[in-house]
Amino acid sequence: MLRKKITLIAISAVLVSIICSTYAILPVLAVEKTEGIWNSVNFVDATNNVDTTKEAITNKLIDTTVYDEKLYIATSVSTKNKSDTSDRKNKIYVQAYDGQNWSNIGEEITVSKTIKEMSQLSFCNRPEGLYLFYSTQGLLEICKLDTINNQWVTVTSISDIYGSFGIATERNTTYITAISSDQSIAKIYNFDGNNLTEDGIYFEHNGIIDEPKAAILNGTLYISLRELGSPQISLYSYVNGQAKKIECSLNAYSYTMSIVNEDTGSKLYIAATTTDDKQMIIHSYDGTKWTLHETGLEYETHYPEMVAKSGEIYILALFVDNKLQTYTYSKSTGQFVKQGEDVDDSAIRAQAIAFKDYIYTAYQDENTLEIRVKRKEYLPDYYRGDINQDGSVNIRDVILGAKALVGIETLTPEQEKIGHVTTKLNYFNLQDIIRICKYLVGNIETL
Repeated sequence: MLRKKITLIAISAVLVSIICSTYAILPVLAVEKTEGIWNSVNFVDATNNVDTTKEAITNKLIDTTVYDEKLYIATSVSTKNKSDTSDRKNKIYVQAYDGQNWSNIGEEITVSKTIKEMSQLSFCNRPEGLYLFYSTQGLLEICKLDTINNQWVTVTSISDIYGSFGIATERNTTYITAISSDQSIAKIYNFDGNNLTEDGIYFEHNGIIDEPKAAILNGTLYISLRELGSPQISLYSYVNGQAKKIECSLNAYSYTMSIVNEDTGSKLYIAATTTDDKQMIIHSYDGTKWTLHETGLEYETHYPEMVAKSGEIYILALFVDNKLQTYTYSKSTGQFVKQGEDVDDSAIRAQAIAFKDYIYTAYQDENTLEIRVKRKEYLPDYYRGDINQDGSVNIRDVILGAKALVGIETLTPEQEKIGHVTTKLNYFNLQDIIRICKYLVGNIETL
C-alpha cells in the first residue's frame, strides 16, 4: 500500500509540473468530437506495379466495402503505351483486411475492352456472394468472387453504356442505373445474381446526361442524374416500372447519394458541391420532405463522401488545395464539426467506410499517384479522454486515471479504451494521463 501511495505521489508530481508550467487553471471542457490521428494500416498499392518507362498512368480508381467480416478494397490502374497511345490497359486488384493483415483476393482482373480508361469501380454485396462492377466507355462488366478457388469469374455485361453507373441492392434484387452510349437515355437494369435484364427507361433527353445514382429508401428505389451544362440534379422514385419525379431544388457541380440509418429512421442523403456560391451542402429526404443542412465548407474538387457509423454522419471533404479532412454532423446544433487533424495534404480522390471500431479512408496521393489507406478510431456514445464518462474531459478524469495506474481504482475495458489517447503503447498508461493534462491546459488542441 505504501508503494502505491509513493507511486501516486510521483505521478501527481509529474502532472502538477505540467499544469504549473502553463500558469493556467485546469478548466472543465466540453468534449471535443475527435477520434485521434489517422494511422497507416500498411496497405501495399498493387497498382504501383507499372513500368513507367514504357507506360503512362492515366487514371486510378478506388472502391471499398465490408464483406465476410473483412474490409475489401478494389483499386484499378489505367495506362497507355508511351510509344503507341492507342495501346491501353486497364487492370483491377482486390485486397482484404481483417484488422491486422492484408491478403490478395484473386488474381488481377484485366478489363477486356481497353479503348478507353476505366470510368467506375463498385462492389456489390448480395446474399449469394460478393460482386464487382466495373466500366469503361461502352462496356460495364460484372464479376463474382469464387471463394473456393479465390478467383473472380465474369458473370455478365452491358455494352450500351457511357461510363458511370449507379447500383442499389435490397434482398435478392440489384438495380443498376446507367446512361446510354450517346448520353441521351437513362435506363434501369435488374440483376438477380446471374442474369441482367433491362427494366425500363426513366429519362430521355436531346442533350447530354451523366452521373446516374441509385439508392433504396424504405423499400422504394430512388434514381438520379444530372444534365451536363446544367446544374440541376433530377431525382425520381421508381415503383413497378414507373418513374415519378421528386420535386426538389438541387443544383450542384458534383454530388453523392446514400442512405443513412438514423435513430428516427432511414433517410436519403445527397451531398453536393453547389455551382453558385461554391460550397458543399447536404440535403436529406425522409420520403416526404427535404431538409437542407448547410455545411459552410469551401468548394470541393471531388465528390464529398459520406459514411454513417452508429447513426452518426461522417463527411470526407477534399478541398481545392488537396487537403483531405473529415467532419461529423451534429444533429443538435445542425453544424459540421472538423475531426482532428487532416488525413493528408496531397490527396486527389478518396473513399470512406466504417469497419469495426474505425473509420477508414482510401485515397490517392497527388504527387506519387500511390493509393494509401489510413484509419482512425471511432468511439461511440462518449469521447476520448472522458474516462469517467460524465460528458466532459476534466481533472476528475486525470485523478481517476492516475488512481487506476497505481491500483487504487479499477477501470472497465471501455474506460481504458477511452483513456488511451496516445499511440506509442497499445494499452492505457502514464503517457495517456499526461496527454489529457496537456489538452486540458491548452498545450494541444485535440486528444
